[in-house]
Amino acid sequence: MLTPNRHMAPGTFDFFGFSDEVAAVAISRLRSCGDAATLCALTAEIVALAEQRLAAELTPHERSFIACRSGCGHCCRVHVSILPPEAAAIARFLHRSLSAEALAVVTRRLEDSYEVVRWMDDEERRRNGIPCPFLAADQSCGIYPVRPLACRGITSLDPEACAVAMAASSACDDLPVIVQNITQLLLMKGAYVGYARGLAECGLDSRGFELSGAVLTLVRQPEQIGALAGGSLLALT
Repeated sequence: MLTPNRHMAPGTFDFFGFSDEVAAVAISRLRSCGDAATLCALTAEIVALAEQRLAAELTPHERSFIACRSGCGHCCRVHVSILPPEAAAIARFLHRSLSAEALAVVTRRLEDSYEVVRWMDDEERRRNGIPCPFLAADQSCGIYPVRPLACRGITSLDPEACAVAMAASSACDDLPVIVQNITQLLLMKGAYVGYARGLAECGLDSRGFELSGAVLTLVRQPEQIGALAGGSLLALT
Protein backbone atom coordinates (compact mmCIF):
# COMPACT_ATOMS: atom_id res chain seq x y z
CA MET A 1 0.00 0.00 0.00
CA LEU A 2 1.25 3.47 -0.85
CA THR A 3 1.56 5.62 2.27
CA PRO A 4 2.12 9.35 1.67
CA ASN A 5 4.80 11.04 3.75
CA ARG A 6 6.12 14.56 4.02
CA HIS A 7 9.52 13.58 2.58
CA MET A 8 8.43 12.35 -0.84
CA ALA A 9 10.71 13.13 -3.77
CA PRO A 10 10.60 16.57 -5.41
CA GLY A 11 8.01 16.67 -8.17
CA THR A 12 5.73 14.21 -6.36
CA PHE A 13 2.18 15.43 -5.77
CA ASP A 14 1.88 17.38 -2.50
CA PHE A 15 -0.63 15.16 -0.70
CA PHE A 16 -0.51 17.01 2.59
CA GLY A 17 -0.64 20.48 1.06
CA PHE A 18 -3.72 19.62 -1.00
CA SER A 19 -5.35 17.88 1.96
CA ASP A 20 -4.82 21.05 4.02
CA GLU A 21 -6.32 23.15 1.21
CA VAL A 22 -9.46 20.99 1.04
CA ALA A 23 -9.84 21.03 4.82
CA ALA A 24 -9.63 24.83 4.83
CA VAL A 25 -12.35 25.09 2.16
CA ALA A 26 -14.63 22.74 4.10
CA ILE A 27 -14.14 24.59 7.38
CA SER A 28 -14.76 27.97 5.78
CA ARG A 29 -18.03 26.89 4.15
CA LEU A 30 -19.39 24.88 7.06
CA ARG A 31 -18.72 27.53 9.68
CA SER A 32 -20.51 30.21 7.66
CA CYS A 33 -23.66 28.19 6.96
CA GLY A 34 -24.52 24.69 8.11
CA ASP A 35 -27.60 23.35 6.33
CA ALA A 36 -28.41 20.52 3.93
CA ALA A 37 -27.95 22.67 0.83
CA THR A 38 -24.53 23.85 2.01
CA LEU A 39 -23.43 20.29 2.73
CA CYS A 40 -24.32 19.06 -0.77
CA ALA A 41 -22.93 22.17 -2.45
CA LEU A 42 -19.68 21.78 -0.52
CA THR A 43 -19.26 18.23 -1.79
CA ALA A 44 -19.68 19.47 -5.36
CA GLU A 45 -17.16 22.26 -4.71
CA ILE A 46 -14.55 19.87 -3.31
CA VAL A 47 -15.03 17.45 -6.20
CA ALA A 48 -14.63 20.32 -8.67
CA LEU A 49 -11.50 21.49 -6.87
CA ALA A 50 -10.03 17.98 -7.01
CA GLU A 51 -10.86 17.56 -10.70
CA GLN A 52 -9.40 20.97 -11.56
CA ARG A 53 -6.20 20.16 -9.69
CA LEU A 54 -6.00 16.79 -11.41
CA ALA A 55 -6.35 18.45 -14.81
CA ALA A 56 -3.44 20.71 -13.91
CA GLU A 57 -1.27 17.90 -12.53
CA LEU A 58 -1.62 15.33 -15.33
CA THR A 59 -0.24 15.96 -18.80
CA PRO A 60 -2.10 14.66 -21.88
CA HIS A 61 0.72 12.13 -22.28
CA GLU A 62 0.18 10.81 -18.76
CA ARG A 63 -3.58 10.64 -19.29
CA SER A 64 -3.11 8.63 -22.47
CA PHE A 65 -1.86 5.65 -20.46
CA ILE A 66 -5.01 5.43 -18.30
CA ALA A 67 -7.18 2.66 -19.73
CA CYS A 68 -10.37 3.34 -17.73
CA ARG A 69 -13.43 3.91 -19.93
CA SER A 70 -17.21 3.73 -19.69
CA GLY A 71 -18.12 0.08 -20.17
CA CYS A 72 -15.19 -1.25 -18.14
CA GLY A 73 -16.52 -2.08 -14.70
CA HIS A 74 -13.94 -4.53 -13.35
CA CYS A 75 -13.08 -2.37 -10.33
CA CYS A 76 -16.74 -1.67 -9.50
CA ARG A 77 -16.85 -4.77 -7.31
CA VAL A 78 -14.92 -3.60 -4.28
CA HIS A 79 -15.91 -1.80 -1.10
CA VAL A 80 -16.02 1.97 -1.52
CA SER A 81 -15.73 4.22 1.53
CA ILE A 82 -17.65 7.49 1.36
CA LEU A 83 -18.15 10.38 3.74
CA PRO A 84 -21.71 11.28 4.83
CA PRO A 85 -21.83 14.44 2.67
CA GLU A 86 -20.83 12.38 -0.37
CA ALA A 87 -23.72 10.01 0.36
CA ALA A 88 -26.00 13.04 0.76
CA ALA A 89 -24.97 14.41 -2.63
CA ILE A 90 -25.66 11.05 -4.29
CA ALA A 91 -29.04 10.66 -2.59
CA ARG A 92 -30.07 14.17 -3.61
CA PHE A 93 -28.92 13.49 -7.19
CA LEU A 94 -31.08 10.35 -7.32
CA HIS A 95 -34.14 12.10 -5.92
CA ARG A 96 -33.80 14.96 -8.39
CA SER A 97 -32.87 13.03 -11.53
CA LEU A 98 -35.03 9.90 -11.35
CA SER A 99 -38.75 9.30 -11.67
CA ALA A 100 -40.53 7.71 -8.72
CA GLU A 101 -40.53 4.37 -10.53
CA ALA A 102 -36.83 4.53 -11.39
CA LEU A 103 -35.96 5.60 -7.85
CA ALA A 104 -37.86 2.60 -6.49
CA VAL A 105 -35.79 0.30 -8.72
CA VAL A 106 -32.53 1.86 -7.54
CA THR A 107 -33.66 1.65 -3.92
CA ARG A 108 -34.31 -2.07 -4.29
CA ARG A 109 -30.85 -2.53 -5.79
CA LEU A 110 -29.33 -0.67 -2.85
CA GLU A 111 -31.30 -2.80 -0.40
CA ASP A 112 -30.23 -6.05 -2.08
CA SER A 113 -26.60 -4.94 -2.24
CA TYR A 114 -26.40 -3.69 1.33
CA GLU A 115 -28.00 -6.84 2.73
CA VAL A 116 -25.14 -8.86 1.24
CA VAL A 117 -22.05 -6.65 1.39
CA ARG A 118 -22.59 -5.31 4.91
CA TRP A 119 -21.29 -8.63 6.25
CA MET A 120 -18.33 -8.92 3.87
CA ASP A 121 -14.75 -7.82 4.21
CA ASP A 122 -12.84 -6.48 1.20
CA GLU A 123 -11.54 -9.87 0.07
CA GLU A 124 -14.92 -11.60 0.37
CA ARG A 125 -16.55 -8.92 -1.75
CA ARG A 126 -13.87 -9.16 -4.44
CA ARG A 127 -13.97 -12.95 -4.47
CA ASN A 128 -17.76 -13.01 -4.81
CA GLY A 129 -17.80 -10.32 -7.48
CA ILE A 130 -20.63 -8.31 -5.91
CA PRO A 131 -21.12 -5.31 -8.22
CA CYS A 132 -21.85 -1.75 -7.19
CA PRO A 133 -25.63 -1.21 -7.19
CA PHE A 134 -25.08 1.75 -9.52
CA LEU A 135 -23.26 -0.31 -12.15
CA ALA A 136 -25.51 -0.52 -15.22
CA ALA A 137 -25.93 -3.52 -17.51
CA ASP A 138 -23.54 -1.92 -20.02
CA GLN A 139 -20.95 -1.57 -17.22
CA SER A 140 -21.31 2.21 -17.06
CA CYS A 141 -21.70 4.21 -13.84
CA GLY A 142 -25.23 5.37 -13.04
CA ILE A 143 -24.01 8.15 -10.74
CA TYR A 144 -20.95 9.23 -12.70
CA PRO A 145 -21.38 13.01 -12.16
CA VAL A 146 -21.54 12.53 -8.37
CA ARG A 147 -19.39 9.42 -7.95
CA PRO A 148 -17.32 9.31 -4.73
CA LEU A 149 -13.78 10.62 -4.39
CA ALA A 150 -12.56 7.07 -3.77
CA CYS A 151 -13.89 5.99 -7.17
CA ARG A 152 -12.31 9.00 -8.85
CA GLY A 153 -8.90 8.00 -7.52
CA ILE A 154 -8.86 4.47 -8.92
CA THR A 155 -7.27 3.99 -12.34
CA SER A 156 -5.57 1.23 -14.28
CA LEU A 157 -3.13 1.09 -17.14
CA ASP A 158 -4.20 -2.45 -18.05
CA PRO A 159 -7.87 -3.55 -17.94
CA GLU A 160 -6.89 -7.17 -18.55
CA ALA A 161 -4.89 -7.18 -15.32
CA CYS A 162 -7.98 -5.87 -13.51
CA ALA A 163 -10.15 -8.60 -15.01
CA VAL A 164 -7.73 -11.35 -13.97
CA ALA A 165 -7.32 -9.96 -10.44
CA MET A 166 -11.06 -9.64 -9.87
CA ALA A 167 -11.77 -13.14 -11.21
CA ALA A 168 -9.16 -14.87 -9.04
CA SER A 169 -10.60 -17.32 -6.53
CA SER A 170 -8.17 -16.31 -3.81
CA ALA A 171 -5.95 -13.39 -2.87
CA CYS A 172 -3.18 -15.99 -2.57
CA ASP A 173 -3.31 -16.68 -6.31
CA ASP A 174 -0.51 -15.36 -8.50
CA LEU A 175 -2.30 -12.08 -9.21
CA PRO A 176 -1.07 -9.50 -11.72
CA VAL A 177 0.08 -6.12 -10.49
CA ILE A 178 -2.51 -3.45 -11.24
CA VAL A 179 -0.52 -0.36 -12.17
CA GLN A 180 -2.32 2.86 -11.27
CA ASN A 181 -1.66 6.54 -11.84
CA ILE A 182 -0.23 7.45 -8.45
CA THR A 183 -0.81 11.18 -8.82
CA GLN A 184 -4.54 10.65 -9.33
CA LEU A 185 -4.70 8.18 -6.45
CA LEU A 186 -2.90 10.53 -4.05
CA LEU A 187 -4.87 13.57 -5.15
CA MET A 188 -8.28 12.00 -4.55
CA LYS A 189 -7.09 10.46 -1.28
CA GLY A 190 -5.91 13.91 -0.26
CA ALA A 191 -9.31 15.37 -1.05
CA TYR A 192 -11.04 12.65 0.98
CA VAL A 193 -8.75 13.05 3.99
CA GLY A 194 -8.96 16.84 3.87
CA TYR A 195 -12.75 16.78 3.63
CA ALA A 196 -12.95 14.40 6.61
CA ARG A 197 -10.65 16.66 8.63
CA GLY A 198 -12.79 19.69 7.81
CA LEU A 199 -15.95 17.90 8.87
CA ALA A 200 -14.37 16.76 12.13
CA GLU A 201 -13.08 20.27 12.87
CA CYS A 202 -16.64 21.59 12.52
CA GLY A 203 -18.12 18.89 14.74
CA LEU A 204 -19.78 16.98 11.90
CA ASP A 205 -19.78 13.25 11.16
CA SER A 206 -16.47 12.48 9.46
CA ARG A 207 -16.67 8.69 9.48
CA GLY A 208 -16.30 6.61 6.34
CA PHE A 209 -19.22 4.37 5.36
CA GLU A 210 -19.73 1.60 2.81
CA LEU A 211 -21.37 3.23 -0.19
CA SER A 212 -24.60 1.24 -0.54
CA GLY A 213 -25.59 1.43 3.13
CA ALA A 214 -24.97 5.16 3.46
CA VAL A 215 -26.76 6.10 0.23
CA LEU A 216 -29.67 3.76 0.97
CA THR A 217 -30.18 5.43 4.34
CA LEU A 218 -30.31 8.93 2.87
CA VAL A 219 -32.51 7.90 -0.06
CA ARG A 220 -34.99 6.47 2.44
CA GLN A 221 -34.58 9.29 4.96
CA PRO A 222 -33.51 12.50 3.19
CA GLU A 223 -34.32 14.42 6.36
CA GLN A 224 -31.11 12.98 7.81
CA ILE A 225 -29.15 15.23 5.44
CA GLY A 226 -30.29 18.30 7.36
CA ALA A 227 -29.56 16.52 10.63
CA LEU A 228 -26.03 15.75 9.45
CA ALA A 229 -25.49 19.44 8.71
CA GLY A 230 -26.58 20.16 12.26
CA GLY A 231 -24.04 17.81 13.81
CA SER A 232 -25.95 14.53 14.07
CA LEU A 233 -24.30 11.22 13.26
CA LEU A 234 -25.50 9.23 10.27
CA ALA A 235 -27.80 6.48 11.55
CA LEU A 236 -27.82 3.61 9.07
CA THR A 237 -31.21 2.00 8.42
